[in-house]
Amino acid sequence: MQAKFQVTGAQQLGANLIGVGRSVAGNRLEAAGLAGGRVIAKDAARRAPRDTGQAAESIDARIVDSQRHRVEIAIGPGRYDGWYLLFHEIGTSKMPARPFLRPAFDEKQMDALREARRVFRSNILAAIRRGA
Repeated sequence: MQAKFQVTGAQQLGANLIGVGRSVAGNRLEAAGLAGGRVIAKDAARRAPRDTGQAAESIDARIVDSQRHRVEIAIGPGRYDGWYLLFHEIGTSKMPARPFLRPAFDEKQMDALREARRVFRSNILAAIRRGA
């Protein structure tokens, strides 16, 4: 038994798939990374000590490095508002550690991954619908 079929539009499909890859890279990858990082940042802010509340409110996810196929996100307090939260996280010779960032990461890392995946997937589907 023999079957014959003809595929049409393969070149256009290939071009569209390449376009989807390009359109999802960069800002869309960064958006997915930030979305995942903000899941952890929100929990860390909830756990952070609140002497004044300003430092805890400054905890967020920030892009540290972004290249074509990867993005690196840092999660922590703002540089000026919350630098002293480091001492709460790791402790000092006179103060025991009261970690808030590591427990947030440990508890929320899978939720963060799911959120990043959801945002990335929606970006891919939007690019496909647009025809990249």
